[in-house]
Amino acid sequence: DRIELKPEWMQKDERLKKAKDEMYKALRNTLLWFGSSVLISSLENIYPEQVLSYSAPIKLTFTSISIISLIDFIYKSSKYYHVAEQTYY
Repeated sequence: DRIELKPEWMQKDERLKKAKDEMYKALRNTLLWFGSSVLISSLENIYPEQVLSYSAPIKLTFTSISIISLIDFIYKSSKYYHVAEQTYY
């Protein structure tokens, strides 16, 4: 058996990195979903005569997912802030 001695600050540093990675992943997802929603809206405006009958549900779905993703990003940002506060103060 091997005993690993890790100081408390190293464990906090790992938590901070994980929280930061989760926050940036949530930011990426939010930007992708909002971008997809904007793309669908733009295509509807550019080609109004070729709008498919299912473009409205797709737009609604993308917009809904982007709002949920934004809420997740806000939560992950708050979590990152609190972990950073505990780590450095």
